[in-house]
Amino acid sequence: MTKDQGHFILFLDFDGVLHPAQLDPERPLFCRMGSLEHLMQRIPGLRIVVSSSWRETRSLKALRELFPASVRNRVIGRTPVQVPVELLPTRLWSYVREAECTAWMRRRSHLVGVPPGSDAWMALDDESWRFSPDCAHLVLTDGRVGLTDEAVEELIGRAAVFGARPIEPRRTGAPHRTNREAEMHGEPGQCLWTVWADYFATGEGRTFFGHISHARNEDEARTQFARAFDPFFLQGAGSSKGVVRNEVTHQLWSEQALKWLESLERRGNVEATSRIHINLS
Repeated sequence: MTKDQGHFILFLDFDGVLHPAQLDPERPLFCRMGSLEHLMQRIPGLRIVVSSSWRETRSLKALRELFPASVRNRVIGRTPVQVPVELLPTRLWSYVREAECTAWMRRRSHLVGVPPGSDAWMALDDESWRFSPDCAHLVLTDGRVGLTDEAVEELIGRAAVFGARPIEPRRTGAPHRTNREAEMHGEPGQCLWTVWADYFATGEGRTFFGHISHARNEDEARTQFARAFDPFFLQGAGSSKGVVRNEVTHQLWSEQALKWLESLERRGNVEATSRIHINLS
């Protein structure tokens, strides 16, 4: 599933990664954000889950606002602050952050089309003691410097081993191709994308949103979702190429309907929209 849909999770620390742990006027907060943007461009399926201690005092919405617009919609969650020990193997009891990442992968990764317990994740952190000594998913940064180009390239290479699909950076001055030219050269034009959201409103209930349509890329698919519902619900919405099967889409469509939509991949233009609201008050 991970290879088909291309989603990959990045557990992201802030202090010592997005800026040096010790700040100064020449190296302010989030001074390394440009390196993160480059990383996100290189791995289009990358989704961020905040593992930083900043998550303990800020909502997911507030955390998203710290990121530039190009990254904001790809920040999908926070790791749990406390993990019941019975949910974890004993080898992780002493490695708090790796335990939190593992717990999130087991309990939440399915919401973005990644199988629970999958290896499709990496972590950026400057404190090795929070992870087991043999953790192959950790890329360690120098906390005095933060995220560097070398660390970005290391993460891209390591993530590819676990199923991520990085792309080569676009060459400066490369000619732009139209959709028709791209198809003639064997490059993807429009294909089906699924965008979904599971929205909880305190005291009001729960709403599932789903949108399956042809689009040229993920941004266009998410724009269509926002047009069908409301841009507000893009916050926390998942998106992936193809007809996705997860807790949300199975609430909204039958398996027969999902298979039928898949059969229309290369036939005409598809737009399927569904919404269910459950009032729990």
